[in-house]
Amino acid sequence: PGILVAELEHHPLIAKIAIKEDRPLDASAWRATPKGGGAAVPLSKCRPSFGDEAVFVSVRQQRDGRHDFVCLANALSGANPCAVLDEASVKGRGALVYARPPGAAATAAPPATLWDHRDLAPHGTWTNYSVVPWLC
Repeated sequence: PGILVAELEHHPLIAKIAIKEDRPLDASAWRATPKGGGAAVPLSKCRPSFGDEAVFVSVRQQRDGRHDFVCLANALSGANPCAVLDEASVKGRGALVYARPPGAAATAAPPATLWDHRDLAPHGTWTNYSVVPWLC
C-alpha cells in the first residue's frame, strides 16, 4: 500500500493532501501540506474554509472506471469512515480532485487544449475514457 496525492490547486489553505491507499476513508490518516510551504500536518490540524463542502476528492476507482469521492468538509471533520459518494452524485456539484500516486501528474504532458486538462480527462491506469478515443 502506498500514498495517493491530491493537489488542491484552488483551495485557499491546503496545497495538497496525502492519502494512505489502504485507509482512504480514514480522515485521521490524511496529511495536508499548507499553501505557502511548510511541513505536512494531519488534516485534522487544518481549519475548514468556505467552499470545502463543494470539494470532492477521488480516493479510489472501481473496476468499471467510476470514481469514489469523499467530500473535503467531511474529511476535515475527522470522519472515520468518511462518507463515500459516487461519481454521478458529485459531478456538477463542485470541484472534483483526483488523488494519484506521487509523480503521476508531474509526468503527464501539459494540456494541449482545455479538454486535455488532467482533472477533466484523467489518463493512465485508472482511465475510464477509452470509449472516446480522442480523450485517450
